[in-house]
Amino acid sequence: MLLTEIPEPWRPFFELLASTGLRISEAIALMVLDAELDVDAPRIHVRRAIVSGQLTAPQVAARPAHHPDQRSPRACTPRARGVRGETELLFVGARGAALRPGNLRYRVMIPTAERADVPCARFDTLRHTCAALLIDAGASPLRLQRWLGHHSAAFTLDNYGHLIDDSVGPSLDLDPHSRCRGAPNPTR
Repeated sequence: MLLTEIPEPWRPFFELLASTGLRISEAIALMVLDAELDVDAPRIHVRRAIVSGQLTAPQVAARPAHHPDQRSPRACTPRARGVRGETELLFVGARGAALRPGNLRYRVMIPTAERADVPCARFDTLRHTCAALLIDAGASPLRLQRWLGHHSAAFTLDNYGHLIDDSVGPSLDLDPHSRCRGAPNPTR
């Protein structure tokens, strides 16, 4: 599996990408104040992105908070948060500078993908993983759209619809006598 091959210092960052579906531009722009992972309902607030080295608004301005798995990124624990100020970047490079997607791609992602024998893996693969896990957990297209920060559910379905079970499903039972007591009758 790809995540198990990520070098330990980078694992929290890549776990965050896979568990939240954040775009790489959003993840590298997270500040310490954006992460609430040491609470009962963990959240990541997407407020900005870094694109071509410039701080900018995320693709969808009204992006709701994410609720990643409570076991996700160890770098966001109170111990790590106490080291840096609230307005400092949550994830930084070895010299304390903002992460650059190109460097992460060539120094971490490509070698990891080769070790994991999935040479075509890229950052968007982790976003796709998050979408697949949400769909498997029963997320509706609207919830998936909001979680991934897409501008429309139609766009989400165009990109991730192939992951949704497309079978027609079981036959509908229109016999009112077979329904549970108190359940609405669709024939009325």
